[in-house]
Amino acid sequence: IEVIVLGMLVGQRQKYRLAKNFIYLDNIDTLVSENADCKILTFTSEVKGKSELIQKYWKDLNCPHGSINWDSLDDILSDLSWIKEYCVILHHQSIPQLDPNDLSMYLTILNDQSTVNSKAVNLSKALLVVFPPSLKDEIESIDLWKRQD
Repeated sequence: IEVIVLGMLVGQRQKYRLAKNFIYLDNIDTLVSENADCKILTFTSEVKGKSELIQKYWKDLNCPHGSINWDSLDDILSDLSWIKEYCVILHHQSIPQLDPNDLSMYLTILNDQSTVNSKAVNLSKALLVVFPPSLKDEIESIDLWKRQD
């Protein structure tokens, strides 16, 4: 495994190729019907850049606090206790327009917090991350950051 060490990132991480904990669906209707008590956030290609992406989370989730940085997004997604719905679906219609390092960090945070991942910290709410199947190969080819414990 090729390892790239970068010390100044969220929780001291190293970059590894990891399997992703995402769901690949063209139509989320079935997923929504199986998880009726869900809040759905839809991400389109109109969301550009880290700041705009994180601000969309704060607005759509009515976040009680948060800064425009990856640590803050990671914290928010690990504790969705103020949201009344049991399930949160992050429906991505496209890959966010981020620079490569930001995209890797963003996907890492989603991967870490997804409840498809048995190690997810967020156990009080189901957090499901959805991308279209046409993007699977591209998403799966992006290296993620692994926390150094």
